[in-house]
Amino acid sequence: MSSPRPLDEILVALQDRAKELDCLHRVVEILSRDHEPEESVLEQVVQTVPGGWQYPECCQVTLVLDHRSYTSPQFQETPWRQRAAIKVDDQVVGELNVYYTAEQPPADEGPFLREERQLINALAERIGLFIEQRRRAPAAPAGHTELRPLGLLPIRRQLVDQHGKQLGEDRGARGAAESRALRRLFDRVTLQNLREDVGADRLIGAGRPRS
Repeated sequence: MSSPRPLDEILVALQDRAKELDCLHRVVEILSRDHEPEESVLEQVVQTVPGGWQYPECCQVTLVLDHRSYTSPQFQETPWRQRAAIKVDDQVVGELNVYYTAEQPPADEGPFLREERQLINALAERIGLFIEQRRRAPAAPAGHTELRPLGLLPIRRQLVDQHGKQLGEDRGARGAAESRALRRLFDRVTLQNLREDVGADRLIGAGRPRS
Protein backbone atom coordinates (compact mmCIF):
# COMPACT_ATOMS: atom_id res chain seq x y z
CA MET A 1 0.00 0.00 0.00
CA SER A 2 1.28 3.48 -0.87
CA SER A 3 1.93 5.89 1.96
CA PRO A 4 -0.96 8.23 2.84
CA ARG A 5 -1.01 11.71 1.41
CA PRO A 6 0.37 14.24 3.91
CA LEU A 7 -2.36 15.57 6.16
CA ASP A 8 -1.33 19.19 5.77
CA GLU A 9 -1.48 18.85 1.97
CA ILE A 10 -5.06 17.54 2.13
CA LEU A 11 -6.08 20.30 4.53
CA VAL A 12 -4.69 22.99 2.25
CA ALA A 13 -6.50 21.48 -0.76
CA LEU A 14 -9.80 21.33 1.14
CA GLN A 15 -9.42 24.92 2.26
CA ASP A 16 -8.71 26.02 -1.31
CA ARG A 17 -11.85 24.28 -2.59
CA ALA A 18 -13.94 25.86 0.17
CA LYS A 19 -12.50 29.26 -0.77
CA GLU A 20 -13.42 28.74 -4.43
CA LEU A 21 -16.99 27.74 -3.56
CA ASP A 22 -17.33 30.72 -1.23
CA CYS A 23 -16.15 33.07 -3.97
CA LEU A 24 -18.67 31.65 -6.43
CA HIS A 25 -21.50 31.98 -3.91
CA ARG A 26 -20.56 35.57 -3.13
CA VAL A 27 -20.44 36.55 -6.79
CA VAL A 28 -23.80 34.90 -7.51
CA GLU A 29 -25.33 36.77 -4.57
CA ILE A 30 -23.99 40.07 -5.90
CA LEU A 31 -25.30 39.34 -9.39
CA SER A 32 -28.76 38.71 -7.94
CA ARG A 33 -29.13 42.34 -6.76
CA ASP A 34 -31.73 43.33 -9.32
CA HIS A 35 -32.23 46.88 -8.09
CA GLU A 36 -28.58 47.95 -8.10
CA PRO A 37 -27.06 49.66 -11.16
CA GLU A 38 -25.16 47.34 -13.45
CA GLU A 39 -21.92 49.28 -12.97
CA SER A 40 -22.11 48.95 -9.20
CA VAL A 41 -22.78 45.21 -9.40
CA LEU A 42 -19.85 44.57 -11.72
CA GLU A 43 -17.50 46.67 -9.60
CA GLN A 44 -18.42 44.56 -6.56
CA VAL A 45 -17.80 41.39 -8.55
CA VAL A 46 -14.29 42.58 -9.42
CA GLN A 47 -13.60 43.29 -5.75
CA THR A 48 -14.83 39.83 -4.72
CA VAL A 49 -13.13 37.59 -7.28
CA PRO A 50 -9.54 37.65 -5.86
CA GLY A 51 -10.71 35.90 -2.68
CA GLY A 52 -11.30 32.69 -4.63
CA TRP A 53 -7.72 32.33 -5.84
CA GLN A 54 -4.79 30.66 -4.17
CA TYR A 55 -2.83 33.89 -3.63
CA PRO A 56 -5.46 36.61 -3.09
CA GLU A 57 -2.95 39.04 -1.60
CA CYS A 58 -1.30 39.48 -5.01
CA CYS A 59 -4.37 38.86 -7.18
CA GLN A 60 -5.97 41.56 -9.33
CA VAL A 61 -8.93 41.45 -11.69
CA THR A 62 -10.18 43.19 -14.80
CA LEU A 63 -13.64 42.75 -16.26
CA VAL A 64 -14.01 44.09 -19.80
CA LEU A 65 -17.53 44.38 -21.19
CA ASP A 66 -18.65 46.20 -24.33
CA HIS A 67 -15.74 48.67 -24.27
CA ARG A 68 -16.19 49.27 -20.54
CA SER A 69 -13.56 48.15 -18.07
CA TYR A 70 -13.79 47.43 -14.35
CA THR A 71 -10.50 46.86 -12.53
CA SER A 72 -9.02 46.23 -9.11
CA PRO A 73 -7.55 49.31 -7.38
CA GLN A 74 -4.04 50.16 -8.57
CA PHE A 75 -4.32 47.51 -11.28
CA GLN A 76 -1.20 46.57 -13.20
CA GLU A 77 -1.03 44.14 -16.09
CA THR A 78 1.47 41.28 -15.69
CA PRO A 79 2.46 38.14 -17.63
CA TRP A 80 0.63 35.89 -15.13
CA ARG A 81 -2.94 35.97 -16.40
CA GLN A 82 -5.93 33.66 -16.47
CA ARG A 83 -8.73 34.61 -18.84
CA ALA A 84 -12.32 33.54 -19.57
CA ALA A 85 -14.64 34.89 -22.24
CA ILE A 86 -18.01 36.36 -21.28
CA LYS A 87 -20.78 35.39 -23.69
CA VAL A 88 -24.34 36.52 -24.25
CA ASP A 89 -26.42 34.46 -26.69
CA ASP A 90 -23.24 32.60 -27.67
CA GLN A 91 -21.56 35.87 -28.69
CA VAL A 92 -18.42 37.06 -26.91
CA VAL A 93 -19.16 40.45 -25.30
CA GLY A 94 -16.25 40.70 -22.90
CA GLU A 95 -13.77 38.86 -20.75
CA LEU A 96 -12.83 38.25 -17.14
CA ASN A 97 -9.10 38.38 -16.38
CA VAL A 98 -7.31 37.34 -13.20
CA TYR A 99 -3.69 38.46 -12.77
CA TYR A 100 -1.01 37.73 -10.24
CA THR A 101 1.20 40.73 -9.55
CA ALA A 102 4.16 38.53 -8.59
CA GLU A 103 5.50 35.25 -9.88
CA GLN A 104 4.15 32.17 -8.10
CA PRO A 105 5.16 28.49 -8.14
CA PRO A 106 4.16 26.60 -11.29
CA ALA A 107 0.80 24.82 -11.13
CA ASP A 108 -1.58 23.38 -13.72
CA GLU A 109 -1.98 26.47 -15.92
CA GLY A 110 1.08 28.61 -15.34
CA PRO A 111 0.73 29.62 -11.68
CA PHE A 112 -2.99 28.82 -11.68
CA LEU A 113 -4.73 25.65 -10.46
CA ARG A 114 -7.04 23.63 -12.70
CA GLU A 115 -9.79 24.27 -10.13
CA GLU A 116 -9.26 28.00 -10.65
CA ARG A 117 -9.84 27.43 -14.38
CA GLN A 118 -13.18 25.85 -13.51
CA LEU A 119 -13.93 28.73 -11.19
CA ILE A 120 -13.17 31.53 -13.66
CA ASN A 121 -15.21 29.74 -16.35
CA ALA A 122 -18.16 29.46 -13.95
CA LEU A 123 -17.86 33.13 -12.96
CA ALA A 124 -17.72 34.26 -16.59
CA GLU A 125 -20.82 32.18 -17.34
CA ARG A 126 -22.75 33.77 -14.46
CA ILE A 127 -21.70 37.27 -15.52
CA GLY A 128 -22.91 36.51 -19.04
CA LEU A 129 -26.28 35.37 -17.70
CA PHE A 130 -26.50 38.52 -15.60
CA ILE A 131 -25.88 40.74 -18.63
CA GLU A 132 -28.37 38.75 -20.69
CA GLN A 133 -30.99 39.10 -17.95
CA ARG A 134 -30.45 42.86 -17.66
CA ARG A 135 -30.73 43.36 -21.41
CA ARG A 136 -33.92 41.32 -21.69
CA ALA A 137 -35.55 42.47 -18.45
CA PRO A 138 -37.89 45.12 -19.96
CA ALA A 139 -39.48 42.53 -22.26
CA ALA A 140 -39.65 39.65 -19.79
CA PRO A 141 -43.18 38.27 -19.20
CA ALA A 142 -44.11 38.25 -15.54
CA GLY A 143 -43.57 34.95 -13.79
CA HIS A 144 -41.51 33.36 -16.57
CA THR A 145 -38.19 32.32 -15.15
CA GLU A 146 -35.64 29.64 -15.85
CA LEU A 147 -33.15 28.13 -13.46
CA ARG A 148 -29.69 27.44 -14.84
CA PRO A 149 -26.95 25.28 -13.28
CA LEU A 150 -24.74 27.36 -11.01
CA GLY A 151 -21.50 25.78 -12.11
CA LEU A 152 -20.57 24.38 -8.71
CA LEU A 153 -20.87 20.73 -9.68
CA PRO A 154 -17.53 20.40 -11.52
CA ILE A 155 -15.70 21.93 -8.56
CA ARG A 156 -17.60 19.84 -6.02
CA ARG A 157 -17.21 16.66 -8.08
CA GLN A 158 -13.47 17.14 -8.35
CA LEU A 159 -13.27 17.76 -4.63
CA VAL A 160 -15.11 14.53 -3.90
CA ASP A 161 -13.28 12.48 -6.51
CA GLN A 162 -9.80 13.61 -5.52
CA HIS A 163 -10.02 13.97 -1.78
CA GLY A 164 -12.83 11.59 -0.90
CA LYS A 165 -11.12 8.75 -2.74
CA GLN A 166 -7.81 9.66 -1.14
CA LEU A 167 -9.34 9.61 2.33
CA GLY A 168 -10.82 6.20 1.67
CA GLU A 169 -7.49 4.82 0.54
CA ASP A 170 -5.68 6.37 3.49
CA ARG A 171 -8.07 5.07 6.13
CA GLY A 172 -6.10 1.92 6.79
CA ALA A 173 -2.80 3.77 6.95
CA ARG A 174 -3.89 6.52 9.33
CA GLY A 175 -4.83 6.29 12.95
CA ALA A 176 -8.55 5.99 13.66
CA ALA A 177 -8.79 9.36 15.43
CA GLU A 178 -6.93 11.18 12.66
CA SER A 179 -9.07 9.56 9.97
CA ARG A 180 -12.31 10.52 11.75
CA ALA A 181 -11.17 14.11 12.23
CA LEU A 182 -10.15 14.44 8.60
CA ARG A 183 -13.42 12.89 7.41
CA ARG A 184 -15.42 15.38 9.52
CA LEU A 185 -13.51 18.27 7.93
CA PHE A 186 -14.07 16.82 4.46
CA ASP A 187 -17.81 16.44 5.09
CA ARG A 188 -18.04 19.95 6.46
CA VAL A 189 -16.32 21.49 3.43
CA THR A 190 -18.29 19.49 0.87
CA LEU A 191 -21.72 19.78 2.51
CA GLN A 192 -21.76 23.20 4.13
CA ASN A 193 -22.79 24.94 0.89
CA LEU A 194 -25.38 22.38 -0.27
CA ARG A 195 -28.40 24.44 0.72
CA GLU A 196 -26.70 27.59 -0.55
CA ASP A 197 -26.19 25.94 -3.94
CA VAL A 198 -29.95 25.57 -4.39
CA GLY A 199 -30.64 29.04 -3.01
CA ALA A 200 -28.05 30.65 -5.27
CA ASP A 201 -29.54 28.93 -8.31
CA ARG A 202 -32.89 30.42 -7.41
CA LEU A 203 -31.38 33.85 -6.86
CA ILE A 204 -29.61 34.04 -10.21
CA GLY A 205 -32.50 32.39 -12.02
CA ALA A 206 -35.18 34.66 -10.57
CA GLY A 207 -36.47 37.06 -13.15
CA ARG A 208 -34.61 35.47 -16.05
CA PRO A 209 -36.93 35.09 -19.03
CA ARG A 210 -37.38 31.76 -20.67
CA SER A 211 -35.98 31.60 -24.19
